[in-house]
Amino acid sequence: MSALFHFLEAQPFFVVFGVVAIGMWLGKFSFQGISLGSVVCILLAGLALSIAAHVSADVSLALPDILKTLFFNMFIFSLG
Repeated sequence: MSALFHFLEAQPFFVVFGVVAIGMWLGKFSFQGISLGSVVCILLAGLALSIAAHVSADVSLALPDILKTLFFNMFIFSLG
């Protein structure tokens, strides 16, 4: 598992697309009519992956600065 987290640390785009894919998949499920939705599941999947990487392999999964800026600009644009 440590090798996987070190690979994900070196390739942050796999982290982004993997977390989005897992979150979208989990967002489809509902339990007795209650569903968290895709946005909450994406956030929870990213949080769980980051915590697992830090605890098991002492790896920090962080996005490059250009991606942080791009995603922040997309967020601000979508609000306006």
